[in-house]
Amino acid sequence: MRKELTELVLQIMLSTCAIEEEEDFHRIVLSQISRLLGIQAGQLLVEDGSKKTFHQIARYPLDFQPAEAPVGPPELGILALETPKCLLKETKDSTDLFLPLKHEMSPTMILRLIWKNASPPEWIRDKDMLTLFSKSLEDYLPWKSLLLRIAAAKRNLEAIFDHLPFAVSVINADHTIERVNKIFTRVFNLPFNEVIGKKCYEVVHRTKTPPSNCLLDEVIRTQHKMNLEINHGTGLTVNIMPLVTSNGKPKSLHLFQFPNDAEGDLKATRANDFLHLYNSLSQPLTVVSLVTGLMLRSSNEIVSTAYLDIVKEQINSLMNILREARNREIMGKG
Repeated sequence: MRKELTELVLQIMLSTCAIEEEEDFHRIVLSQISRLLGIQAGQLLVEDGSKKTFHQIARYPLDFQPAEAPVGPPELGILALETPKCLLKETKDSTDLFLPLKHEMSPTMILRLIWKNASPPEWIRDKDMLTLFSKSLEDYLPWKSLLLRIAAAKRNLEAIFDHLPFAVSVINADHTIERVNKIFTRVFNLPFNEVIGKKCYEVVHRTKTPPSNCLLDEVIRTQHKMNLEINHGTGLTVNIMPLVTSNGKPKSLHLFQFPNDAEGDLKATRANDFLHLYNSLSQPLTVVSLVTGLMLRSSNEIVSTAYLDIVKEQINSLMNILREARNREIMGKG
């Protein structure tokens, strides 16, 4: 059962790692718990420190309307103690599990799971299993703010990418175009929906098969930068550079420049820096993986919260790089 609960928490992490809106986070958590544990309804409540009551911050399904709002019946008093304890209420029609989630960085929360006219899993009566489940969620839920910061950084990078003053594309090893900026669509006179997901030779060379001795294959194989001259009505110089791999899959960065672009090398270097940074942030799981490692450890081990400080340091470092890059771009334009 320990393995199943660990997989449940990891699935919650996977489904929430790319959130961009705060209100989506807890809703996704509840929906995943419902899908994996078969509950008919659920709530996530947060403690109001001044009134000692619990207010709902998320519910599942959306049309679920609990009788008490805010929540604060006497029987929940035990959940707000310094050492919170779970509460199991069983009737002939339903089983309610109130699971306190207490973290030093946030107010006490209560996860309420409701099985109506259905048999709940046996582990809800196993104290050790409940402890493992609640401890895992306690460690993960405060990550909401970090994930939102990653999303904000991605949006900033997207804006920078789209406003680079030359055509740029990111192409996978199988010749599929993963992303392009706005100028790319203008240079090749095609809308986004006719570019993304297409093969690069279909868009750039307007052929149905890759050209012989394709330099993209050479770049992926050698991980060395290559240059290419193409004629697309007007001559273009293409700088093809290897990108860092993502999930073991190599990519390449293509910069399309007109021959009279005297600042081509400088722009290519800047774009490469931006794309390396974008790659770092485009996979939130690279950050969340630190928590994943903790979830797989034995519950008997004492897990330090130092990992949170480590990740904050990494995020701050990335934010500083982003700010410096933006400042250089602004000053360069000035």
